[in-house]
Amino acid sequence: MMIRLFSILLTYILFLGDNSYAQIQFIDSLSGQPIAAMNVFNLDGMLIGTTTVNGHVGLLTTNSFEKNFSNYVVTDHIAYKPVRIFVDDFENTQVYKVIPMTKNISEVVIQRPSLSKDDVIKLSCYYRSFDNYDQNNRYYFDGIIDCYIPLSGTAPKYELIDYRIFLNDSVHHDFKKVTGNFLSFSFLPEISIENLGTRLSKLDVDDGASYRYIRKEDAIVGHLKEQTDNIELYLDKVKPDSVLRSKLFGFELQIFEEKVYEVYGIKQQLEAINVYDLERISETLISKIKRGKMELMPYEVSTQLYVLNRKMITQKEYKTFQKKLFKNIRRLPETSDFKNKYWENFAMQGIPEVPQQLQLDSKMELLFQ
Repeated sequence: MMIRLFSILLTYILFLGDNSYAQIQFIDSLSGQPIAAMNVFNLDGMLIGTTTVNGHVGLLTTNSFEKNFSNYVVTDHIAYKPVRIFVDDFENTQVYKVIPMTKNISEVVIQRPSLSKDDVIKLSCYYRSFDNYDQNNRYYFDGIIDCYIPLSGTAPKYELIDYRIFLNDSVHHDFKKVTGNFLSFSFLPEISIENLGTRLSKLDVDDGASYRYIRKEDAIVGHLKEQTDNIELYLDKVKPDSVLRSKLFGFELQIFEEKVYEVYGIKQQLEAINVYDLERISETLISKIKRGKMELMPYEVSTQLYVLNRKMITQKEYKTFQKKLFKNIRRLPETSDFKNKYWENFAMQGIPEVPQQLQLDSKMELLFQ
């Protein structure tokens, strides 16, 4: 789970809404299949929704929507090019075709080595993480990171290479007044070392060929999509029409959506696919938080990881430098540190550009020592 409340107690309750929505559906321009876990922003950088397993997103049609959103929305997805659309019909479902990203990253997977539990997988990655608090951008954190994942099952470790941190100080101040030290979240999506077949055996997956739904207690919560050159897994950890609630010492967290989207850049038997084959992964959380008798405030987090290179190293080699690595991916550095302008190479690496609506330069300050 990408977000944690210490000593959490979890229960499900029914979530009912009485808002009216403008329904928009996003589909793949090549296959015609729906696109799940697509983030949808307004032009001010507020995350206003994520698409369901059927590619739908509901946009509020209140006066404040029309005033603050100007009816424009912008999309963001790890596997698709961003689009900007004008919502001019609040009565009927509108369908938009989105073009898949050029898959430069998957070309890195040429020959897969044999792996054993004594091996350590090194993934050299680009990551980005950002959040919104009370409809405002709070922070943005991206960079190059090396992830070391022992197949023995011990905890992964990491090394930050280059990174930037942007912060909106006033929004951050308001956020900390509510959260204090109760709330922590990972700036990386969760990566599983289990092979894909084992993970799917724990879920209720429909029979079928290239496109299968994943269910939880008869509710559709995800899909498995097998394509010619990759496999995509989507899963929402929160059932539709429910909310995950936790409380601790007067602090309350309500999670409405926690969506994970994984792309594996290889096509073979599911039991043989593991973290070595991971190409990209995203995780988006939609929630509300409050302390005491305060009003519930909207809080959203989005993290993405793109694998640039991968290799296998031995435990013997790993032990020579593992002490200099870190494990806590819930603790952010205080300042930026980069020697290379890695963000200038996104197009060549098949990585979507930073969403322009986040307005890094005008809304947030780049932190330096």
